[in-house]
Amino acid sequence: MKKTILWLAAIVLCFAVAISGYAVIRGALNSADGGEPSAVSDAEKEEESTRGIASFYGVDTNGTQTASGVGLNDSLSTAAHRTLPFGTMVRVTNLDNGKSEIVTITDRGPYVEGRIIDLSRNAAGKLDMITDGVASVKIEVLP
Repeated sequence: MKKTILWLAAIVLCFAVAISGYAVIRGALNSADGGEPSAVSDAEKEEESTRGIASFYGVDTNGTQTASGVGLNDSLSTAAHRTLPFGTMVRVTNLDNGKSEIVTITDRGPYVEGRIIDLSRNAAGKLDMITDGVASVKIEVLP
């Protein structure tokens, strides 16, 4: 009786693997032949513009090492983002005044809940958000 149940479980598992493999292959064929992909990838989701709260690195951060290994330089327009790949260029627009700046992702963060990007002091200055410390922004990933 135990052998029968084990064989039955093995057969069901094989069918499940075969069906999921077919779904993966089918999705690849759909996107390869010009059809619609079966799901939106994370990269495609990131390419859409995102709105939220931006902050900027505090004082005494100049020269500290970022997660990408690049030293933080307050005179450059760089930023921290939780998921975008290092080196990604992003246009950040301050929704309160319409000012925008292109920044390069060099670090991870921000780690404060509700914030979507952490800017270098240079970028924050160009967006005119130094006084308030935070700003409502839209970020757009550039090609």
